[in-house]
Formats: sequence, C-alpha cells, structure tokens
Amino acid sequence: HLAATGRREIAWIQFLRARYDRAETTLSHAAELAEGDENELAEIELIRGTCRSDVGDYATAQSLLGSSSERSERVGSLDTLVQAWTMLAKLHVLRGELKEATALLDRTLDVVDAGGLTSFRPWPESFRAEIALLHGDVDAADEGFDHAFALGCEIGDPCWESIAARGRGLVAVERGDVALGLELLVEAPRLCRRLPDTYLWIEAYGLDALCGAAVEHGAESAARWIGQLETLAARRGLRELLVRATIHRAHLGQPEALEVARSLAAQVDNPALDDLLASAATRMAA
Repeated sequence: HLAATGRREIAWIQFLRARYDRAETTLSHAAELAEGDENELAEIELIRGTCRSDVGDYATAQSLLGSSSERSERVGSLDTLVQAWTMLAKLHVLRGELKEATALLDRTLDVVDAGGLTSFRPWPESFRAEIALLHGDVDAADEGFDHAFALGCEIGDPCWESIAARGRGLVAVERGDVALGLELLVEAPRLCRRLPDTYLWIEAYGLDALCGAAVEHGAESAARWIGQLETLAARRGLRELLVRATIHRAHLGQPEALEVARSLAAQVDNPALDDLLASAATRMAA
C-alpha cells in the first residue's frame, strides 16, 4: 500500500508538469500495487483520466474519471470525488458541453461547501464562472472569478490564482477594457510559473486565452504569444491546445495554418474544434 501511494504521488508531479508518458507508466505500476484498495485506485484513475483529457483523448478520460468518481463515492472520499467531478466538468467545457459541465460543477460546489473543502473551491468556481461568461452573464462571471482569485491568493496557490486571473482578463476584455484585459491575461500564465511543480496545462490554457484576445484586438505581440503556446503544447503533447494555437495563427492571415489545424484536429475527438475551424475558415474567406 505504501509503495502504491508513493508511486501515485510521483505520478501526480509528473502529470502536473505534463510528462504524461512517464505518469502513465508510473500509474500502471501503482495500480498493480493498489489492487483491492478502492480509495487508492480512485486517486490513480483520477490522475490517469486527467492525463488522457489533457492530451485530447476524451473518451478514455471520461471513462476513467467516471470510474474514479464512482469509487470515491463508494468509499466516501470527498477530496477525490470533487477533483474527479471538476476534471470531468473541465472536459465538458472544452468540448462545449456546457449543460453537463454546469450540472457537475454545481454538485461539486455543493459538496465543497458542505464538506468545508474551501481550499479547493477556486478550481470548480473558475470553470463555473467561465460557463457564465460563455452564456453572456458577465456580472456573474466577474463575481465568480474575483472570488476565486481572492481565495486563491489567500491560500497562496499559483494554479488557482492563474486560472482565476485568466477569467478576470476575459471579463475585462468583454467589458471593453482591452488594455487591462491583456495585462491580466499576460499575468495569468506567469502566476502559474511561480513554483516548479504547478499544473502546466493551466499555464497553456491561460496562453490560449491571451492569444485569442490578442488576435481579436490586433495586439502587436500576438504572433509571439502564439509561438509560445505552440512550443509549449507541442513539446508536452497538449494536442487540443496545439490545434487552438494553430487556429490563432490562421486568424493572423496565414492560410497554411488552417490546413495544419485541420490535420491536427482530426487527432482530437472534440466537436467544439470543428466549430472553431469553421469560424476561422469563414473569417479568412471574408
């Protein structure tokens, strides 16, 4: 049991730094050692499922995260349960399945509040605020992101600060304060680099939002930021975010980038990418 826990903790750091192949190997060994231990297997499946989600293998990710949440409920492990639900919600947000994501996040926040899991709240709260923003409810999004950021700062968690700062930047851009929005969006990935073992996907997700706003509003540094996202996503196997980076490049008026994006998107089972590609094609044609 101790060896299984040790390997799983090593895999957690490998996962956070987007060393997914190493994490998968370590988790396979951990799962063998943890046979019969439902609590440990739930945590192993949580990490495994999130690894698969981060590299764009959403079908496998959904299966693993669903199994993790079921095991967690059976053994009463609230910490693992709310993490599994939030990672599932994150997957649904990326795929544009906002109804499913909303239901999961509302349940998660209820359990977090009832169980006193305050230090975890900024993570699901930020995704819930993002859904509000996608639905056009800017005030609710602003309130959610601000609360998540303040709580993240109080806890001192650079990951939570980063994901919430990303949202605050998007809110500012939506309200017309592009200068402030870009400033916050530049800061968001930096916050996630503050410690050596932070969740690299959050940094890349922040860069994606920065690139989108920069392209939309003609920022001079847009191409440089897209290059940073492309490099990070390609090196770490973040396939969906690499597709998004290439679509941003197409928006800069590079028609060959759109064909590359289409080729890359074929490797990721996400209908939301089809919509982004169609939008990019329409924009270039115009």
